Amino acid sequence: MRLIQFITCCLAVAILSGCNNDKAKVNKAPNVDNSSYTTQADTELNGQLSASDPEGDTLTFMLDDEPANGTLVLYETGSFSYLPKLEFTGDDSFTFTVYDSNNMPVSASVNINIEALPVSFSDYSREVFNADSNAEPASVNGRVFANDVDTTEFYQDLVDVND
Repeated sequence: MRLIQFITCCLAVAILSGCNNDKAKVNKAPNVDNSSYTTQADTELNGQLSASDPEGDTLTFMLDDEPANGTLVLYETGSFSYLPKLEFTGDDSFTFTVYDSNNMPVSASVNINIEALPVSFSDYSREVFNADSNAEPASVNGRVFANDVDTTEFYQDLVDVND
């Protein structure tokens, strides 16, 4: 009888020890990648940064380094608005950190390529050929030259015939 009780106890311990599969849950950091965007000069860019969390935790986005050639507004949800400096073309970037609800931080960067505004030759040529002779000079890229001189004071020595 003691042998049966001993075997029963051993089986009960073996069964109960196999039922304890509760492992300590480990929080994993969010997944985030670097990203790139393209916009045109003087054009606002609106976007959404992408990140995910393996446990499905709520994510919060924070700005680390501001862009050097524009203005950025980054919301905690990851949506952002970027406006390049006036007439700037080239590359700009910023870095951000995303946190999950257990404050596991992961950083990433965003590169923004700012392209020049396209110039429509047909629109430009119509404007130039239909302009009055005394109209302000037309610009190709949106800039008007304010230093266009109509007097001879800067080059008088070239037109002076008495020398």
